[in-house]
Amino acid sequence: MFDRNPAVAGLDTLYMADDGTVATTGGVQKWSFDGSTWTLRSRVTTISGGTASGFRGLAGVVTGSSVTLFATTSIETAANRLVAYVDSAASNAALSSTTGTTIATAATNTLFRGVAISAQ
Repeated sequence: MFDRNPAVAGLDTLYMADDGTVATTGGVQKWSFDGSTWTLRSRVTTISGGTASGFRGLAGVVTGSSVTLFATTSIETAANRLVAYVDSAASNAALSSTTGTTIATAATNTLFRGVAISAQ
């Protein structure tokens, strides 16, 4: 959750990983809060190479006026991926990045289950 909209007090943007099927709810969802109601703004599922996926782990960090999201895919049964999306859109707009970039692939017969940001 992030405080991206100065017109709304407190946290107003939520990103959520859903490992459901791509046809239903799976993917990274972006929600925004206007002070009284949470609204789903978009859902992204595409990763580099055109593959569609739901996601399990999700972490994010503010970089300037954007949010960089890191997520682990849920479609592979072995050697899944860590991908990144950059959202430079306003808090009440759809996620600006619609295709995630693969950063790493898990070793053979292993899986990434989560992701976390480490403080420096």
